Amino acid sequence: MTTDFIVPPEEIAARINRMQEKLRDSSLDAAFIMQRVDLFYFSGTSQNAFLYLPAEGEPLLLVKKYFPRARAESGLKNLIEIKSIKEAPNRIRDFYGHLPKTLGLEWDVVPVKEFHFYQNLFPRKELRDCSSLIAELRAIKSPWETAHMQAAADLSFRTFAYLRSIMKPDLTAMELGARLETFGRQYGHSGKLRVRDFQDEANTWRIFNGQNPPMAGSEPLPRNTPLLIELSTVLNGYHISESRMLVLGNLPAKAKAAQEAVTQILHTIFEKAKPGLPARELYELAMAEANRLGYANAFLGLPGNKNKFVGHGIGAELIESPFLSADEEEVLQPGMTFTLEPHLVINKEFISGLTSVFQVTATGARLLTKTPVETMIC
Repeated sequence: MTTDFIVPPEEIAARINRMQEKLRDSSLDAAFIMQRVDLFYFSGTSQNAFLYLPAEGEPLLLVKKYFPRARAESGLKNLIEIKSIKEAPNRIRDFYGHLPKTLGLEWDVVPVKEFHFYQNLFPRKELRDCSSLIAELRAIKSPWETAHMQAAADLSFRTFAYLRSIMKPDLTAMELGARLETFGRQYGHSGKLRVRDFQDEANTWRIFNGQNPPMAGSEPLPRNTPLLIELSTVLNGYHISESRMLVLGNLPAKAKAAQEAVTQILHTIFEKAKPGLPARELYELAMAEANRLGYANAFLGLPGNKNKFVGHGIGAELIESPFLSADEEEVLQPGMTFTLEPHLVINKEFISGLTSVFQVTATGARLLTKTPVETMIC
């Protein structure tokens, strides 16, 4: 994060108010938030802390470490320093005069062992899942959040421009990735991507040449071979992901045709995005367009190994809900931000693809990313 970054107190207050509405609608007395990104979202700090968020009244942030920094970063009024999480029930009772009867936890990320610990910590209380409430809230970005995603998109644009300026035949994949990451870090890229799924991981850069796994070794980048460059940027806690095709030398005609098809699919999806549209319809539209263009077998992967989505939410985490997939029930709402990532896998030859980020507006959609979609020929 940049050194002067603070989440405005009014931004935190608006999030708290919306979450409290959801808690009341779900008959939950309170939520106990501990996952680092959710904690940052509702408190403005990602220090080692726990947020007690009641359905009514002021929230209470219990800070283990480091209290002075949490105090400086957080837009909340009520912070208490604790030595152990075991202090939480008494601290909550002292502050509010009672404990909740029903308490929401982030079941999608709390390990079973930890869940049993909290069952013992809050005995005779009903513990319920509140993770879907948080996901619904975080899916819609405020103007303040959108501005920070645009700043991340600006850095991504500058990084791709830098990539073009340094490309040369003897550069290796590892050297290129290291130089791109160094460039981003100079301008605030944290270097650490946030993903929620405990089985998932994310890299700030990947280079694909049609083989599996992605290139990451000491061999020079091949000439006259289509390369798909994927860059993910996180600036002040907000993510942007982009991928573009690049070639050193000449782009083969087959790859040019495939990339033109991918570009057409991306534009078709983007032009149809609007509030009220079921997310699954964008996936269905992408599949239909790929079929119309003659790339049904290659679209989203090889037969039997295809991705099940053509995009997903993005924001304080690299991958958020909802997904642009066949079984997604959510509808698009103004403020939602998504990746669009159509791609074609031409077996053992190359991967053609694009990833851009768009936001749903009151009347349609707008791109947040700015990097041109044209193939970079170096």
